[in-house]
Amino acid sequence: MHPLTRAGIAYIAGALASGKTGAGVFDYAHCKNYVFSGSVNHAYVSVFDHHRQCHITGHPEQLYDQGQEVFISIILSSTHFTGYDFCDSRAFCGDVDGSTVTFHEQDSMTRFSFRIL
Repeated sequence: MHPLTRAGIAYIAGALASGKTGAGVFDYAHCKNYVFSGSVNHAYVSVFDHHRQCHITGHPEQLYDQGQEVFISIILSSTHFTGYDFCDSRAFCGDVDGSTVTFHEQDSMTRFSFRIL
């Protein structure tokens, strides 16, 4: 998954799990803050990515990332999420623990961490 899409998904997963939207996420892998705004709930997501100047919108199970022109699915169960990147045909999963989002790309077994701002 593209790193900027991953940051957006981490933000959305964190907001879905907590019920609150923050100002963005800090990506530990890239040592960078990414700013997002908009609304996130289990019925519909409409988030603006200020870094890429684009939207991520749709039902969580069928989100569209306009910046990368890809569809992504997220399914949340309490604080655990699973999903699929239809562009790269890759599954991912993760956990939300307070303000920390841990993200695992299953094919590469790579782990990423984000902090909700």
